[in-house]
Amino acid sequence: MKKRSMFMAVLASLLLVTGCSGNQSNTTPIEQAQDIKVNQIDLTAELKFTEQAMIGKTTLAQMEKIYGPAVEKKTIKSNFRTNLKSENGPNPEVEQEVAFIKINPLTGAKWNKAYPLYFTKTADPTLVAAQVMLKRGDLMKNLESKKQLTLEDIKKVYGAPTRDLGRVLEYYDFKNKAVLHVILTDNNQISTMLTHYGLLYADKQEDMIENENIIKRLSQEQGSASK
Repeated sequence: MKKRSMFMAVLASLLLVTGCSGNQSNTTPIEQAQDIKVNQIDLTAELKFTEQAMIGKTTLAQMEKIYGPAVEKKTIKSNFRTNLKSENGPNPEVEQEVAFIKINPLTGAKWNKAYPLYFTKTADPTLVAAQVMLKRGDLMKNLESKKQLTLEDIKKVYGAPTRDLGRVLEYYDFKNKAVLHVILTDNNQISTMLTHYGLLYADKQEDMIENENIIKRLSQEQGSASK
């Protein structure tokens, strides 16, 4: 019973999804992201969602082969936009497909409940985003003991974010082209979303580079303003 109550507490936290705002871009294919020094983190461990699923690599077909057909699939708009170099827009969102898979997000085992996973809108949809568990340090241990996590708890373990938006922390991994959003919901619970933005922008490299440039500039401006 203790394990089940711990599991449900963690799962409830994961399922508190809120929007995550990312910024995107347009540049020439030979242009590189600006070399602006900002806080960043290695998210390699977090990209491994489960033993069977790697964010940025595992396809929907592979997931359905293991866990059975998705209970539901639908196209949604991500919070990542394009055409950001245009001063007057428009800046349409990149679309993605959410598929509800019967997977236990804590263990990776088959499950009787459907969990939302986010895939690319491509011929071979690939896992591009998921609500992940924060397993570093003592965060999981605190959840198991039913301690309500705060954003300060997250910063103690993950360090200073790339951007601190008050109720949202953005942790960018520019090498792996990934970003972890940690969100404090309206009822003061912690929710997450890890996105492989490099895959999301696979056919929009100019947008991906401009996205990084914008994030770096905003991070630097925030750092200067806080001094």
